[in-house]
Amino acid sequence: MRALAPTLAYDIALTSDLPPLERAAGVTVPVLVAVGEDSPRGLHAVADGLAAAVPGAKHVQVAGQDHLVGARAMLGVLEDFLH
Repeated sequence: MRALAPTLAYDIALTSDLPPLERAAGVTVPVLVAVGEDSPRGLHAVADGLAAAVPGAKHVQVAGQDHLVGARAMLGVLEDFLH
């Protein structure tokens, strides 16, 4: 985690405002919005808003995962979504 510390200022700057959800309403391709169930509340809020804004989006909370969802956990989610 120490190696990631220099990126925190950028992460905070990029996530200080909610994304422009009104633009998401125009998305016409299948969308998967996935968030780790143990992720911070702010990420859940963004995921909830995005899933609500994109027509037909599939919203998934990845069980037992935080913001850094493991590849094995994500593989099952992606397999379900792509089939």
